[in-house]
Amino acid sequence: MSFLSVHHFNSSSGICRTSHFVVSFPQGTDPDAAERAGRAWAAVLFDSGAYGDRWDYYTAFHKDTAYPHIHVVVGRRGLDEGQWLRVSSRGELTFDRLREVQVAVAAREGIALTGTTRLSRGVHDRPVPDAEYRRARTEGREAVAPAHTKASAIATAAEILDYARDYQGAAMSIAGQAPEFAGRLEVAAATILAGQELVAERAAAPRLTPEEATRMVETIEQLQAEVRQNFVELEADVRSVENPAKRAEFLRELAGLKAEAAPFIRDDAGLQGYQAEALHADYRGVAVSAENTRAAAIKADADREVARLAERFGLQPEATLARFAAETVSVG
Repeated sequence: MSFLSVHHFNSSSGICRTSHFVVSFPQGTDPDAAERAGRAWAAVLFDSGAYGDRWDYYTAFHKDTAYPHIHVVVGRRGLDEGQWLRVSSRGELTFDRLREVQVAVAAREGIALTGTTRLSRGVHDRPVPDAEYRRARTEGREAVAPAHTKASAIATAAEILDYARDYQGAAMSIAGQAPEFAGRLEVAAATILAGQELVAERAAAPRLTPEEATRMVETIEQLQAEVRQNFVELEADVRSVENPAKRAEFLRELAGLKAEAAPFIRDDAGLQGYQAEALHADYRGVAVSAENTRAAAIKADADREVARLAERFGLQPEATLARFAAETVSVG
């Protein structure tokens, strides 16, 4: 994973004129490669002009800790256009973009990183704000992360759950081609679902180059996109069937296919709605044997009543009866 922190410092006038970035690399990373990658990171972001301006910056590389890292202090006023450097979730320079650049420049130096977010690693604690870092620095103490509110705790847990589902779906998608990596994705999902954080285990991890990882992600996304498109086309075909009873029958079959696909595409909320573990008994159809004349007669009476109610509420009786003609009912 990538390691990045950002702090802003005010001048005596109260204006925040510099930003301090710390770009770290995992334990065991070759220091020379880390230094080259760190300086390349700064050059891409602050000296290329690709983000609206160029900014003056100073770098200092340290290898006297377990994690080799580079400090980048940037003057926030642009050199060419006078634009102020801003890193936010809505601008050209986002925190995700900072991580993406670190992953890219590290790959060129043979350093395999992933640009993951805190929540994707199961980190439930809130991040420490810049203001708290500044206060802690002034007061000579460790910075303390703010406590969760009830709402933020629930939102954080929900997002971590979404990531776990993504990992599970991706694991199922590549289980045939890459069972070892699929297994690690399953472990990652189980880890964050258990409330634990993912940590880098470089020695234990199977070897995977950045190019191989990219191809793996592209393969997963392509397979999932193909499945989604197939459902769009199938649904259009089914909707064009004129016979309402046949249309309802096909929709039920399509719903079954969506239920089978749902575990593979966990981030598709539409598909997840088809994956009911146990449908309520009120929403199950009734299938009876023709040999059981009494049951068949009871079902015939029920069908007539259902058809009457359907017509009363403006529904097609034939389609409604077909929808409930089997033990499982389409939820589509």
